[in-house]
Amino acid sequence: MTSSLDTLSHTLVRALPFGFDIVAPDGTVLYISERQEQLLGKDAVGKKCWDLYRDDRTQCEHCPLRQGVAPDETAMITSSGVLGGRTFHIYHTGLFWDGQPAVLEIFHDISAIRRAEERRLTSETKLQLLIDQVPALLWTVDPDLRFTSSGGAALAALGLRPGQVVGMTLFEYFGTDDPTFEAIDMHRHAMETGTRVSFDFEWVDNSYEVVLEPLLNQRGKVTGCLGIAVDVTERKRADEVLRRSEAKYRGLVEHANYGIYRSSPVGRFLAVNPALVEMLGYDSEAELMAVDMERDVYANPAERPRLVEQYRERGRIDDLELEWRRKDGRTITVRVSGRPIHAASGELEFFEMIVQDVSEQRRLEAQLRQAQKMEAIGQLTGGIAHDFNNLLSVITLNAQLAAASLEATQGEVVPELEDIQEAARKATTMTKQLLGFSRHADLRMVPTDLARVVTKLSSMMRRVLPENIGIRIDTDEALHAVRADAGAVEQMLLNLATNARDAMPEGGKLYIQVGEREVSAETLASHPWITPGPYVYIRVRDSGIGMDEETRSKIFEPFFTTKAPGVGTGLGMAMVYGLTKQHGGFVTVQTRVGKGTTVELYFPTVGEAARPLESAESLEGVRGGKETILLVEDEDTLRRSAKRVLERYGYTVLVAADGQEALELFRAHKREIDLVVSDLVMPRVGGAQLHRVLQEEGGDVRFLLASGYVGRESGGHQPIDPSIPMLRKPWALGELLVQVRELLDRA
Repeated sequence: MTSSLDTLSHTLVRALPFGFDIVAPDGTVLYISERQEQLLGKDAVGKKCWDLYRDDRTQCEHCPLRQGVAPDETAMITSSGVLGGRTFHIYHTGLFWDGQPAVLEIFHDISAIRRAEERRLTSETKLQLLIDQVPALLWTVDPDLRFTSSGGAALAALGLRPGQVVGMTLFEYFGTDDPTFEAIDMHRHAMETGTRVSFDFEWVDNSYEVVLEPLLNQRGKVTGCLGIAVDVTERKRADEVLRRSEAKYRGLVEHANYGIYRSSPVGRFLAVNPALVEMLGYDSEAELMAVDMERDVYANPAERPRLVEQYRERGRIDDLELEWRRKDGRTITVRVSGRPIHAASGELEFFEMIVQDVSEQRRLEAQLRQAQKMEAIGQLTGGIAHDFNNLLSVITLNAQLAAASLEATQGEVVPELEDIQEAARKATTMTKQLLGFSRHADLRMVPTDLARVVTKLSSMMRRVLPENIGIRIDTDEALHAVRADAGAVEQMLLNLATNARDAMPEGGKLYIQVGEREVSAETLASHPWITPGPYVYIRVRDSGIGMDEETRSKIFEPFFTTKAPGVGTGLGMAMVYGLTKQHGGFVTVQTRVGKGTTVELYFPTVGEAARPLESAESLEGVRGGKETILLVEDEDTLRRSAKRVLERYGYTVLVAADGQEALELFRAHKREIDLVVSDLVMPRVGGAQLHRVLQEEGGDVRFLLASGYVGRESGGHQPIDPSIPMLRKPWALGELLVQVRELLDRA
């Protein structure tokens, strides 16, 4: 039995996970277990304990015998030590060994536990350091909404230290007892539902993005809540600045008058603004972005590849003009500028472009060039007409003098003289056309009823037009008056009627309408010299062959005609253009091949009553006289011819070659001279200046000016006194004698 117990005891000692020894009061080791002996690596029995445990002798201080504890008093004194590089908990208790007091030392190896604790402490330290450096707020709360931890570098922004709010409830921290307060309600919701919650929160002038994660134990029960809040104040401010910037940019693009777009390298719109949508005539941005630029936008599809190539060569495009096509098929001229945008890899990403519709600008520039050309030609033709009028006056006067002499002696005029007079009359008409085109015609601008002018002219038009052309005239009886020269208006209408006749060789219809219309400011774009307001218009519409656009664009050019050689001079429409503009109005032409032509003449109205139309002057019963006339004319032949005419009718004639010579003659024969007949434009002193000087010198003399056109006299640059009577060149015999006699007969 004893043997069995010994065996059992030995087995238990070997199975214990502890090493132990028994030490006598004097430090001698009386017994040591196999595990402990293996730890020491040597035989210990009989040796002193302090020689065995030199790594740590502190266990002697914990000896129960030294501390006065009797062996039969159960006492366990614990200490720690390091043996063989391992850490132990050492338990000391007294006992009797072979009847003698002794100490039992039990060694519990806790090295693994210590290492695990050290690792845990190190991890927690690192974790805490990490938490303290995270640029956010981190905290935990228990189910009672009480803080159990807090950390994060963002605490400083709230004036807090790590762990400062631990033990405080959310209600206490936020200073509220309202359970619906957003932050409190979100914590409760996360823990009640066991789900993550995200929300934005404003606190202490800062903006936070908050995430709440419920904490669960191993059984899945919610034990609290982890909160993470990132301060996004600066980001939100930057986002707001960016949003405003983008809004401004978007507003700039959306409300720009220019077209703005982005397009892909393959020719697809990526973005367009409303101005471009309107420019190209589409209904929406989406509709425009769906089109193929090369096929649907470029009038010439070859233009886009060339544009892309220029982009690649130059890096950008500045003010390149192209022809684009609108949705309705109409072509417009655009000016484009922009640049290519490349990705970080250097690959072409898209194009940014600004587009301006310059169609109207180019059209106005063409009109300006046309107006300047017409003005230049007008100045030339005006000068030619002035000189030509002098020659015609000589021809007309001498032919009429010769005819009058033959009639007095032979009773009839020879055919040659009749041909000369007929040729002079035709040349006079052509000169008037030149002056009308050049806007240098001498017009008698008085308040006129254009309806009466058209009605009066209708009988003459019926004689001009053949029987196979029907004419209809429609006039409004309640029209305002316009300031016009009735003769010039008749001349314009006769030209238009003649053109209409030639456009209807097989017959047709001519419709003339007189009405009134308000002209808006939009018309200024094509006729910048006019002012908006009420205008009286004369519309002349035929059913003839019409014109193509190329022909229509040239009809106002002088000497341009579609008629056969010898049939037309090409001055008719140029004269219509010039005379209408001289009246302060404008002319429009609408025509289509095979659909006839409509010409409209517009005249601004005046707030005066129209004057009665004057009848043609009668040249019968022309009388002469005995008065003395000072004739001032720089053209020798005209001066001689006029002198012969006046002398033949009984007048005494003094002649001067210019105004300066006339002044000297007048001063010498002031009492004798009854009338001064002077040309307007002459070297040194012109006719208007001569009249002013005579008035300043007290010369109360009758005065008659003669000219082929009204303009500024050479060297004077002053307007002509409208009270001075005017004799138009070329003179007709009767016109000269009648005006001279009327002036001399005035009281």
